[in-house]
Amino acid sequence: MAEVKIQIDKADQVYDMDTHPNCTRCKTSFEVFGGHRVGVGRAEDPAGKQGWKEVICDACDQSDRIHAYKTTGEMSSRLVTEAVLCDMHWNEFGGESKRLRDTVRAYYTNHKDVLLEVAEKNKKITARAREWEEKNWIGADKLQGFYQKSPARGHSVETETYKALLWGSAGRVLLTLQDRYPQGNPNSKFGGAWITLIFDEDSPECRGGVQGYCATFDEAMGLLNAAFDKFPKMKQDDEVRLFGM
Repeated sequence: MAEVKIQIDKADQVYDMDTHPNCTRCKTSFEVFGGHRVGVGRAEDPAGKQGWKEVICDACDQSDRIHAYKTTGEMSSRLVTEAVLCDMHWNEFGGESKRLRDTVRAYYTNHKDVLLEVAEKNKKITARAREWEEKNWIGADKLQGFYQKSPARGHSVETETYKALLWGSAGRVLLTLQDRYPQGNPNSKFGGAWITLIFDEDSPECRGGVQGYCATFDEAMGLLNAAFDKFPKMKQDDEVRLFGM
C-alpha cells in the first residue's frame, strides 16, 4: 500500500538476473523451468556493481517457502497461490491436471500434504475475510460509505495493536491490516504480519476477498478479529498510496 524502499546490501559477488544461466544454489539450468528465475537480495559488490546475492530456480524458491512454513508457519501470498492451485489439481481434477510442467507436477506431488494444509487454512481466512467485509465494509454507514464520500484515495488509522491502510482506484479498494510493530519488537502482537483485503467500491453485495498476506494462520485471523467488532474511524492520509500513485 505504501511506497516500497528497496534495501541494497553489500556482497562479495552479485549476479545479473537476465544473463545468469544457472541457479546459483543448485546449479540447475533455468531452461528446465521455462527460463523462469527469482532474484534474492538486492546487493552491491566492492566495485559498485548492483545485482542480486542469489538468482535461484523455482525449485529452490519453492523449497524456501515450504521450509519457512514448516519452521514458522508463515504463509506468503506466493505459497498460498501455489496451495490453492495444488488443491484444484488434486481435489477438482483428481491429480490429472493438464498442461502442467513436469517440475510443477512434481512440486504438487512432493509437497502435497503441506500445500493442502495451507489451502485449508486459507479457506478459513477467506471465510473470515468475507464476514469482515459484510460487517465492516458493505453499507452507507460502514467503511464503504465513508470511502465513497471522501475526496481522497488514501486513509489510515492506528490502534494500540494494529494499523489499517485504505486506498482505492478504478472501482476497487484495498485495505491492509498490519501489526503496529515490526517482527521482533516486544510490543508486537501479530509478529509483524499483514493481510490485505480487496473490495468493490460500489457493490451493495459482498464481492471482495483476500488480496494477499504474509502471516501465520493465527496472525492473519488475529488481525481480522482485532479489527472486527469495533473498527475505528479512519482519516485522510495522503502518504498512503500504491507504489507512488
